[in-house]
Amino acid sequence: MAIAIYDYCLTIAPEVELIWGRRWNVIRVTFTLTRYVTFIGAAMTTYAAVADRSGFKSVRLDSLFGEINLSDCFSV
Repeated sequence: MAIAIYDYCLTIAPEVELIWGRRWNVIRVTFTLTRYVTFIGAAMTTYAAVADRSGFKSVRLDSLFGEINLSDCFSV
C-alpha cells in the first residue's frame, strides 16, 4: 500500500494536467479504474482484517444439509 501511495503522490501532477481536463472516453475510464480500484481494494481488505466480528454468527453447513458422504455422490 505504501508503494501505491508513493506512486500516487509522484504522479498526481501529471495526472491532473493530462487526464482530468479531458472528456470521458475509453482510455480515461480505463486509467481511472486502474488508478483508483487499488485504493478501494486496499481499504476493503484493511476493513475486513480489523473489523469487529463479535456479533457474527456462523452457520455450519452440515447442520443445514446433514452429513454428506462422498459415497453418496459417486457410485463406486
